[in-house]
Amino acid sequence: MLVAVAVTLTATNRMTDSDAMGTLLASESLVQGHWLALDHYPDLVKSVLGARVETNDGRLYYFFPIGTSLLIAPVVAVLGLLGIEMVPNDDKVQVALAAVAAAAIVLLSYALARRFVGAWSALLLAAAFWFGTSFASTGATALWSHDFGAVLSLATLLLLVKALQSRARSWVLWSGVLAAVAWIIRPQLLILTLGIVLLLALRWRRGLPAFIVPWAAVAASFAVFSKATMGTWLPAYYLPQRLEGGAFWEALAGTMISPGRGMLVFTPLLLIGLLLWANWPSRTWDERGLALRGFGWFALQWVAVARFPHWWGGWGYGPRLLMDALPGLLLGTAVLWPRTLRTAVAKVTVAGFILLAAGSVWIHTVQGLYNPYTRLWYIQPSIDESPDIVWDWTYPQFMASEAGHEARSARRLAEMPPMQRGVAYPAGAQELGMSGWSTGFWSPGVSLDGFRLGTPSWWSEDGRRWTEGTRARIDFTLDSSSVPSAGGRLVLSVDSFGPQRYAILLNGAQIAAGVTEGVEGDVTPARISLPVAPGTLREGRNELVLLVPDAVTMGKVTEFRQIALALKDVEFE
Repeated sequence: MLVAVAVTLTATNRMTDSDAMGTLLASESLVQGHWLALDHYPDLVKSVLGARVETNDGRLYYFFPIGTSLLIAPVVAVLGLLGIEMVPNDDKVQVALAAVAAAAIVLLSYALARRFVGAWSALLLAAAFWFGTSFASTGATALWSHDFGAVLSLATLLLLVKALQSRARSWVLWSGVLAAVAWIIRPQLLILTLGIVLLLALRWRRGLPAFIVPWAAVAASFAVFSKATMGTWLPAYYLPQRLEGGAFWEALAGTMISPGRGMLVFTPLLLIGLLLWANWPSRTWDERGLALRGFGWFALQWVAVARFPHWWGGWGYGPRLLMDALPGLLLGTAVLWPRTLRTAVAKVTVAGFILLAAGSVWIHTVQGLYNPYTRLWYIQPSIDESPDIVWDWTYPQFMASEAGHEARSARRLAEMPPMQRGVAYPAGAQELGMSGWSTGFWSPGVSLDGFRLGTPSWWSEDGRRWTEGTRARIDFTLDSSSVPSAGGRLVLSVDSFGPQRYAILLNGAQIAAGVTEGVEGDVTPARISLPVAPGTLREGRNELVLLVPDAVTMGKVTEFRQIALALKDVEFE
């Protein structure tokens, strides 16, 4: 448990500015009496939140599940009394709460497994399922809704198991309460509730009302709260329209076996399940029901994710969207786990699991949390603009490296469409291969205020990309009809952070040097016109390098960036 906390606190791959950004602000809004509305925050904050907010009745609200915001409200209230505001401290508080969730997941996983197996086996399962799954590679990077969704799911299953083993309705009653809270935190966890209802209907009908009544009471309370605060019985994220369908069969295969998002590829420890079924005959009917409930949950989650048009889950690592079903897989594994090592099958099962778990830990903890190239894998290029990278077996995400990243960039460059004369290509266009640039967020008028200092420069911003460091490169291709015999002119539209010295090389030869105009500490538009001598450009690949020695360091904690110029577009006149 302590190791999981330490890993969460020290991980270098962070996603605190992903979907999770806004969770703490919504909670702070509730605590301060604004009832989840975000209108009172500065315009800059609202512009940063971007697609993470939605409008209801003319007011701004956090778009993603608000259950975590409600759950952590007491913590945010205490922090407020201590003078700790969420805007400048969002990333740090997210990581701290993610560490709390990590500790709870390990503890509850151990307790759940302990209901079926001995202490050492339970410890092995709890450790393997945290360090060797998305519990680590996703849960430790930010305060995702997955985090406390997993905590509530495991607590629900633990109480359900106790109820079935003792036939005590008090346990199943509290299981209903926690299952409803889990659904509020993560709407996809409705599958958890449906599975429990089916299990109780088949194995213990007297316990069914004790589960359904408190679940319905909590869910109804949430609906009334949502109507009173946001003007709708359920927020948009909770509605089934999100599963509107897409490339279902591709998604079904991709979430299981692709090199970029495949569950079995990233989490090979699950393959041991093939051997666990040998223990099926020796289990009680209640235990069989629990095993089917656990594995069935995963199957339904798999199908639900495949129905989602954005099935790869955007920027993230591995099978993030299947993290919700990991408690079910843990339950099924614990139920069917060998309870003695007397048979050869049991010995092979345990030994095989340890070997597969070691590989899973390397993939999810070592690579997922500490290898920066597993993060660049989905940023350059953006996976949402180029989802085909999910199927690239020559460069799986968990094998990301500097050499691999450069090799993939070279392959994609060879496939890029050529630039045409007289066309202005915006930063990020498929005709431009950009290296040393952010995929980038920095708002107009960057200055050293507290909120911007907590904003990583890689968050997507329409229209421009900032240099990162003192050297940036643009690769582009030209066909024979676009290569000028009499020279020409390349024009870069940029924003300059204060005055910036620059030198520009084209295919290894310096073609310009100068200083952009600008006000110190502010952003000023600029236009850099580059004369191109005959013979400098060539058919095929060309390389434009920008050197900016006066780049300014900005940021805080682990999110420091050196910025100088932001590219808006490139045109070959």
